[in-house]
Amino acid sequence: MKICLLKYELLILWFLALIVLSSVTTAISAETKLTPGLSVRETYDDNIDFTQRNKIDDYITTITPSLDINRQGEKSRIGASASASVIRYSEEDRLDRTDQHYNLAADYILTPLFTINAKGSYIRDITTESELEETGLRYERTVERKASRFQPGLVWKISEADSLSLNSGYSEIRYDEPSYLGYDDYSDYDSYNGGLVWSHVISNKGSTFFINSGYAYTDYKKTSDKTANYSLYSGFNFLFGPKWSTNLWAGARRTISDYYQIMPDKTKKEWTERNWGSIGSISLVRSFEKGSVSAGLSRDIAFSGKYETVERTLASMNFNYRLTRRLNGALSGSWSSSKSESDYGNTDEDFYSFSSSLSYQILSRTTAMVSYSHSKSEDHYDNTRAGRNVVFLQITTYLERLL
Repeated sequence: MKICLLKYELLILWFLALIVLSSVTTAISAETKLTPGLSVRETYDDNIDFTQRNKIDDYITTITPSLDINRQGEKSRIGASASASVIRYSEEDRLDRTDQHYNLAADYILTPLFTINAKGSYIRDITTESELEETGLRYERTVERKASRFQPGLVWKISEADSLSLNSGYSEIRYDEPSYLGYDDYSDYDSYNGGLVWSHVISNKGSTFFINSGYAYTDYKKTSDKTANYSLYSGFNFLFGPKWSTNLWAGARRTISDYYQIMPDKTKKEWTERNWGSIGSISLVRSFEKGSVSAGLSRDIAFSGKYETVERTLASMNFNYRLTRRLNGALSGSWSSSKSESDYGNTDEDFYSFSSSLSYQILSRTTAMVSYSHSKSEDHYDNTRAGRNVVFLQITTYLERLL
C-alpha cells in the first residue's frame, strides 16, 4: 500500500512541478481555453454481455458531462480533461455504473534544445469494452477495471533536422473480480516501459525518418508470471503533398518470459521461454475536399488481463464524407487477431467489427448522431463465437470560453 501511494505521490508531484513552472514563466502570455460539454445517448444493445449463449438485450441511457482545459503559453502547454459517464440500464440495473476518464498532459521548453513532457490518465470502466479495444479479447464475465498510466519524457533537439527522445512509462491495471462468485478469469498487472527514439527530418514538408529502441516489463500479480519485451524498429512518417500521408515502420522483438505453475502434488514448476517475433505498422491517409479515407495494418505485443501477453494483428479502414454543410457520414471496419505470445498460453481469438454513422450539426456547438455497429468474436481455442448489434442516438453540446 505504501509503495502504491508513493507512486501516486510522485505522479502528482511531477505534474504539479510542470504546472507551477509553466504558470510562473508564462503568466503574461498564456491563454487558457475552457470547454465544458454534455452528451446524452440512448442505446439498444442486443447482447449486453457479449456472450455466445443466454443473450440479454437492453436499452441503455448514458449521460456524460465533461470538461476540457487547455493552457498554451510561450514555453509551455498543458491539457487536462475529465468526464463521468452515468450509465443506466432499463432492465438489467445490476449493471448500472459510472465510468470515469481523467487525462492530463503537459510539456515545457527548458531551453531551445531541451523539452520535458509528461502525460497521465486514470480510467474506471468495464472489461467488455476496454479489453476489446486494447487487446481484441472478449470477456464473457464483465467486471470493473481501474487503469492508471503515467509517462514522462525528454526531447533533445540535436540540430535543425535531428532530435533524440527519451521516454518512460508505468501502468497499473486492477480488476474488481468478486471472489464470492468463484470466478478466476482476470489477473491484475503492472507494466513498466522505456524507449529511445532518434528522428531525422528528411523534407521541408515535415517528413521524418526514425529509429526506436524500446523495453517493456510486465508483472502479472495472480500468477507471478513476468514478461520482458525488447524491441528495435525503424520507419518513416511521409507526406505526399497536401492530400496523402503515410506512416511505415518495421522491426523485431525479443520476448523473455518467466512462468510459474502449481502442480497437482503442490510443487512449484518454473520455466523460461525466449521468443523472437516481428513487429510493424503501415497506415495510409487520403484527404479530399469533402472528407478522408484511411487504412492501416499493424502487428505488436499487447498485455492483457488474461494472465498473459498476446501478439496482436490489427487491420482497419475508415471513411468520412461531408454529405452537406451540416450532415456527415462515416463508415469503419476492423479485424483483429490475438494469439498467445507464449507456447504456454491458450489465447487464440479473432474479432471483427463494422460501424456506420450519420451526424448532423443542429447548432454551431450541438451535434446529433445516429450509429449502428455489428461485432463478432471467434475463440479458436474453445470454438465459441459471439456477436452483437448496437444502435444508438446521441446528442452532444459544448461551449468554449477563453480565460
